[in-house]
Amino acid sequence: MYMFSGESTHKLDAKGRLFVPRRFLEEVSVLAEKTKWHVVKAPDGCLQLLTPNTLRAMVQGVRQKNKGARAFQREKRNFMRLTEAQPIDSQGRILLSEKFREYAEIKNEVVVVGTFDEVEIWSAVRWAEQCAHDEQNAADTSDYFMGDYPDPEQAS
Repeated sequence: MYMFSGESTHKLDAKGRLFVPRRFLEEVSVLAEKTKWHVVKAPDGCLQLLTPNTLRAMVQGVRQKNKGARAFQREKRNFMRLTEAQPIDSQGRILLSEKFREYAEIKNEVVVVGTFDEVEIWSAVRWAEQCAHDEQNAADTSDYFMGDYPDPEQAS
C-alpha cells in the first residue's frame, strides 16, 4: 500500500495536463506503477488518481464481497465508466480529460491532496469549500483517527 500525503497547489497546462507531484511518484517503487494511473470521478466532486495496483485491489475487494451478486455487474460497470486510464509522460504529467475536468469544475488551478493510497485533485474553489466544511467537523475527524487504537508504545 502506498502512503500519499500532503497538499499542494498546481496549474494545468494548456492541454489539461497536471504535473503529478514528485513526492507521489517517488512513493511508487514499481516502474509499471509510475507510467499509468487511473483517473476516477469521485462522488464528492473531485477526481482521484489511483495506481493500477490500488485499483486492482479495490476491484478484488468488491468482487470478493459481492461474489455472485447480480448487482455487482451493474456496480462494476458504473464504477469503471467513471474511470480513465491515463499515461504519465516522461515529465511526470497526466492528462485530465475535458469531461473529467468539467465534472470536477476544474479550470486551471487545482489542489492535489494525498489521501493514504489515493491522490485527490480538487478545483481550488471546491477545495476551499471542502476545507471550510472539514474545519467545522475537525473534532470528529480527530476522534476517528485517534480514537480506539492501541498505544504502539504498549504493544507487545
